[in-house]
Amino acid sequence: MQGLEYAIKYRVPAAEHRNCARHIYANWKKKHHGHVLKTLFWKAVRCTVQSDFKRALDELQATSESAYQDFIGIGVQKFCQNFISTLCKCDVLCKCDVVSNNISEIFNGYILKARGKPIIDMLEDIRRMLMAQMQYKRELMLKSNDIICPQHTWLKEEPDQYVDNYYKRDAYLKTYELLLQPLTGKDTWPEVEGPHVLPPPVKKMLVSLNISMFQLKPDKFSAMKPDKVSADS
Repeated sequence: MQGLEYAIKYRVPAAEHRNCARHIYANWKKKHHGHVLKTLFWKAVRCTVQSDFKRALDELQATSESAYQDFIGIGVQKFCQNFISTLCKCDVLCKCDVVSNNISEIFNGYILKARGKPIIDMLEDIRRMLMAQMQYKRELMLKSNDIICPQHTWLKEEPDQYVDNYYKRDAYLKTYELLLQPLTGKDTWPEVEGPHVLPPPVKKMLVSLNISMFQLKPDKFSAMKPDKVSADS
């Protein structure tokens, strides 16, 4: 991951690098758990004003010095909203209060079924899904006669003069104006001369069982009925 960070900084120096606050909290709470610290963590992350951010840090420090030091040591410039610039026009990560990497998580879930297939079949499924999605978005926006994208229209307001051009109908339509052209499938590929290529032999991997897999989490006990005993017991 560090190599990718340096590569992006070299190839795209103007790109703003960020970290997902949700993933940072998942690691941070392993040492600093509890509802109070969780509330203070997200309070500091979502502060948009420097003075509010400083007060949130002071409150976190007063509650737990070690939690405060670990929070600062992560690098608040990369995941706290107070340091997020408004230059980027990404709706999910920049122009609203979302500071988690939802855009990647959504796409990851979008291709979840395709990921279990061989590489060629996986890419073919992803290509077809993107073709259908881009055409759907394009047709949806062609039906709209409004200047602003319907997703950013408020009731009883005139937001036209306050909305960035990236949220206008023309910008949305321009995003999906280029279509992915159909391609021939692997059934139409020309046959090549030579011996048939066989897949590599399947190797049986020894699975090491971790004892933690069989341990019940504390919240599991609450779902168990204390007055019931299973037949195996």
